[in-house]
Amino acid sequence: MIMENTQPLQSNEYLYKSICCNDIENNIEEIKIPEFTIKHIKQIDKNYNKTLSKFDDFNSFKDFNMYTNTQKYIRTSNELYDLLTVYELYIEHLDNIELLRLKLNEYNNLETYNINNKILTENHITEYLNKKKEKVNIYLEEILPIIINDAENLDEALTLLTNM
Repeated sequence: MIMENTQPLQSNEYLYKSICCNDIENNIEEIKIPEFTIKHIKQIDKNYNKTLSKFDDFNSFKDFNMYTNTQKYIRTSNELYDLLTVYELYIEHLDNIELLRLKLNEYNNLETYNINNKILTENHITEYLNKKKEKVNIYLEEILPIIINDAENLDEALTLLTNM
């Protein structure tokens, strides 16, 4: 049975602090864990809704009101198709927001604890670096693509509404 080294590694304390301040292999500062909170999600949703609410076509369709007080909307089949596509993009945006909330929970469950004031062991350093790497990967590989998809979604919706 291999005994795990749990003795404080005073020599590794310098190494740990150096790793936290610098990425020695790439000769750059430490990669920061991206901040991602519920405020970011709310801001994305607010910007999306604010941008689309500038268009009367979207507002009337969103409220399921295809009629105004005095006149009936007269639409070509292409305009109706475009309007339905915009609404479908809006539903996709709502799905993206819900997915971002789920990813936020997963992202925040990966705690990278602060071990600056603790006696360091080799296991502490390894666990800290692994959690940090996993958190950065979740942001770059799972959260960022959803945000980019939502931005492309908004651009497509704006294009369709502008051309009506």
